Amino acid sequence: MAPRRYDCVRCGASLTGSFEGCRFCRLDGELLRIFEAFVRARGNLREVQREIGISYPTLSSRLDAILRVLGWERLTPPPPPLSAEERRAVLDRLERGEISALDAETLLRGRER
Repeated sequence: MAPRRYDCVRCGASLTGSFEGCRFCRLDGELLRIFEAFVRARGNLREVQREIGISYPTLSSRLDAILRVLGWERLTPPPPPLSAEERRAVLDRLERGEISALDAETLLRGRER
């Protein structure tokens, strides 16, 4: 969603066009609520859990979603590359139809799906 018009309530001036919203405008209601609680708690996850009323695993997954929506990479090192044997096992599973092409790509890249 992008704003198309801005109005000044003091002087009545209007600006019309196609504008890109700020990065944080991309967050939906739940993610914005969690982000705001995170900032208010100054990053204290226990405090965020208490305020929002969610478990740590849920909070962690929501924070990952916030990072994705904002286009920020997670600050964890990338997983080690798969060995030749592990890559072959993934490709064999794909060939047998046990996993989808998307799942195979995800596994080959070393990311969880």
